[in-house]
Amino acid sequence: KCDVRDVAPAQNLSVFWLGKKGELKKETFSEDSFTPLDVASSLDLTPRRDDHGSEIRCEARLDVFPDGGAPLTMQSQPLVLNVLYPPNFLRPENETLERSHSSMTFDCTAAGNPKPVYNWSFASSTHPEEQIKNMNKAALSPELVLSGTYSCTASNTLGSKTKYFIITEAEGNRTVFVAILAGFIFLGAVLFLAGLHFVTPDGKFSCRRRS
Repeated sequence: KCDVRDVAPAQNLSVFWLGKKGELKKETFSEDSFTPLDVASSLDLTPRRDDHGSEIRCEARLDVFPDGGAPLTMQSQPLVLNVLYPPNFLRPENETLERSHSSMTFDCTAAGNPKPVYNWSFASSTHPEEQIKNMNKAALSPELVLSGTYSCTASNTLGSKTKYFIITEAEGNRTVFVAILAGFIFLGAVLFLAGLHFVTPDGKFSCRRRS
């Protein structure tokens, strides 16, 4: 609400509501009295989250010059909008990443008002879900990255959202593992066949070919 006091003639008064995108509303008055009056103008506004921190002010303009000269103007002090809204991730999609032996950082930054708090947890097929303690931070950089799912929940008094970081083994690591496993299987088969040819029925080792 914007109050304009002791103005005359009121019919020459215009009140403008101004915001970050320019004029929001213009209001004129029909009172034709030359006696100074108090008038008021109000603005109904439904702010959105991107309006947070923006300023709104009203400006009174009184046209007193019949030849079209510049009107007399006066502005109110700005009103700064404080818009409350639940957390919203800057990168909302879940992420699937290959595990790296170098450092990895998981970014869970969320916008919200009040400022969000963060909770992190980890789970895998062999590890039940467990909260990562003392991690009220938007980004996580584990000393040792494990294969599994890291989850981050950002919350404030208006709501919460969760984002998942799914960590898989790199293709190269799986290939090396399969090669090592195949090598052990091959070595085991060779030793088994050698046992059939070189071990006697009484359990002794012999290099003579059995007939």
